[in-house]
Amino acid sequence: MIVCAPLLAAVVAPPAIDGPVYSLVTRGPNGRFNFNIVTYLTAVAHAPERWYAASLYHGTESRENFLAGNGGVVQILADEHAPLTELLGKQSARDVDKLAEIERRGVGVRSVRDYPVLDGCLGCFELAATSVHTCGDHDVALCRMLWYE
Repeated sequence: MIVCAPLLAAVVAPPAIDGPVYSLVTRGPNGRFNFNIVTYLTAVAHAPERWYAASLYHGTESRENFLAGNGGVVQILADEHAPLTELLGKQSARDVDKLAEIERRGVGVRSVRDYPVLDGCLGCFELAATSVHTCGDHDVALCRMLWYE
């Protein structure tokens, strides 16, 4: 009898992904802005319009704001924004005013088409959801890009 070793070893965690880090800025019904980290965002078409699939975590204000028809602005973060990832990705807007905290930390913010955007971000674009699908603990929104800067 021949016994072969398995070709694949058990993996405890997936390898780190070296790719862009995105933050979604949304506006609530009260006019207050929220920032979060978008873990899963990908382009799905580029012509004649640009389309994206965005993942929105259940139970977050960002998801509620985005799906309430307000959409949101995605900003492409730069290395200098790394100190903000804990604030944007692990803290809830229900507990902290993220824009006020960003400003308190001395990070510059500018207005782009009536949205606050971090100084130094590599680009930003507005998305509007056209359909939404529940996938486990996230919703995946198919979005049309409205503009890019």
